[in-house]
Order: sequence, then structure tokens, then C-alpha cells
Amino acid sequence: MLTENFTLSAKVKISTVKKELSRLGHSFTPEDVVSLAKDPKSPLHPCFEWDDTIAAKKWRIHQARNLILSIEIEDGIRAYESVVIEGQRSYVPTLDVLKSESLVSQVLEAALAELNYWKDKNQRYKTYFGGVFDSINEAERTIRRKYGKKEGGRRREKGDKTHHSANKKGRGDGNHFRRVAPSRK
Repeated sequence: MLTENFTLSAKVKISTVKKELSRLGHSFTPEDVVSLAKDPKSPLHPCFEWDDTIAAKKWRIHQARNLILSIEIEDGIRAYESVVIEGQRSYVPTLDVLKSESLVSQVLEAALAELNYWKDKNQRYKTYFGGVFDSINEAERTIRRKYGKKEGGRRREKGDKTHHSANKKGRGDGNHFRRVAPSRK
């Protein structure tokens, strides 16, 4: 969770954001927040990209990420995973990720981060989730025992030559990938 003194990348403190959002009343929409922030004098103004050309480009990149992650090999198994290779985040076919312990480790670290974020966000409902928190903790212990804590999740083992050069663009053969609706998170 973010603390009162946490500063967003736009140099706006969370406490300022809370104060501004409270001006919108008990219930509001993202559109209400954008309307409030449109005023250049608004403390929320620097939290948004107001150059429509740049904002449109960023939105299309966001849409591309959603598109990539909406492709599944089969029900519930993504066709591509987001990993870091040679310092650059890329999407790599899941079947290739599974051939590299270092890439599997990255994916597992990201999954653990998501699970821990979920736990933090839902801590107040712990009694309703029964053993879910315990299961997450056990999964983390199991993964840590197998892979250990790595710096940034980027440890490469000796002989791991996985650079995915055989398929740099991450294209499947067209036969085993299918488009599915993106999951809502």
C-alpha cells in the first residue's frame, strides 16, 4: 500500500491525490478525475499526459500489451510471457520460456509479486478468504526453495543460451495460438 508521503512520478503526494479525490464526493468515475485534472492549476494535472499525440501513442502501446496477453495456447495458458532479455522487456512464447530456468524464474517472481500485491490489497478481508493467504505463502516458500532470491529475477545459469533468436518476433506457427477476450483485473 502507498503511504501518505509516497510521491507519484509526477511529484504529487498521495495525500494530495486523496484530498483532490475527496472533492469529487462519495462516488466518482475515472472520467470525473480526468475532468478535475484538466485544469492546469489542479494538483492532479501533472499526473496525466496532456499531449494527445503522446497519450495516443502510449494508449496504443497499452492496447498492444493487452492484445498480446489475450492470446492463449489453450484455456488459461498464455501464449506469451513478459520477460527481460539483455536488459529489454519483451514478450516471448511461453513454450520457449518453459525451456529456460532463468526465464521461468522471472515469470514466477512476477507472479509472486502479483500475489503479494493481492494479499496486501485484500488483507482486511483475510477472514473471508480462508486458506488462500496460507496457500500463497506456501507457494512462495516452495518457489524460493527451488529458485532462491535472485537479483531482479535475472540470474542466468551456465549454458543458458535462451535469447529466442530463432523466433525474434515471437510469432507462433499460427496453428496453436488463439485469440481470447482479455481477462479483467
